[in-house]
Amino acid sequence: MKRLQINEIKLLDYLKINKTISVNEAIHFLDVSESSVRRLFVKLEQSGKCLRYYGGIRLISEAIMDIEYSYEGVEFQRSKSKILIAQTAAKLIKPSDVIFLDSGTTIARFAAAISERIERDNLKNITIFTNSLVNLELLKNANVTLVGGMYREHRKDFCGYLAEEMLKLLHFNKCFLGTDGFSESNGLTTTDFFTARLNEIAMKCSDEKYVLMDSSKFFISSVVSYSRNVSVDAIITDSLPDEIDSMGLNIIEAGSDKYNEG
Repeated sequence: MKRLQINEIKLLDYLKINKTISVNEAIHFLDVSESSVRRLFVKLEQSGKCLRYYGGIRLISEAIMDIEYSYEGVEFQRSKSKILIAQTAAKLIKPSDVIFLDSGTTIARFAAAISERIERDNLKNITIFTNSLVNLELLKNANVTLVGGMYREHRKDFCGYLAEEMLKLLHFNKCFLGTDGFSESNGLTTTDFFTARLNEIAMKCSDEKYVLMDSSKFFISSVVSYSRNVSVDAIITDSLPDEIDSMGLNIIEAGSDKYNEG
């Protein structure tokens, strides 16, 4: 058996117990060079067994596909950043827009900001589709259609076949999506296949595509990619990492006049 195969088996055995490993940890664990570790990480990701993130790799398993996400668990994390992002994104809404809103805590702040704009600016004829119960409650002063299907309590949203088929029938001027991570190699990612599939469909049905994410999501990957073959019009975030210039992205920095066009 070749050394690469032996190291692959050893690394997978380690990941089955520990779930993640950093590049430096793998170098010491396998007693190999950094370049060897990175080649092994790429091989494991291409095999579909693992997913790389900034500085390491994680095992893909049923245990982490969707259980790790909890709406309540992340609702109040980075609240100020989410509010700033939401207020900036709300400025993109125009009268008579037809839009789709993803579920998630950042998008919920965005739903609240849209509601405020409707009241403050007398924004008229906005039609909103969403699969989120939270968004529905926050947008009582708007024309909202709930995209139904299988209900997920931990995400407070609907998903599955019925939701997907409904979205396929619709056309949006804009869609606004959340993400659990963004990396150059994997694009936008989320924790489960249902969310990824809905986001893929929403992007295909939208003229303009926007992603709302705080800066902690850059250079990390969750389990499922939903944007490898689709570009977005802009990512709206609270601050720009130093390395962002090399990633070819259109970035709107919330709370400033900065717009980075990749």
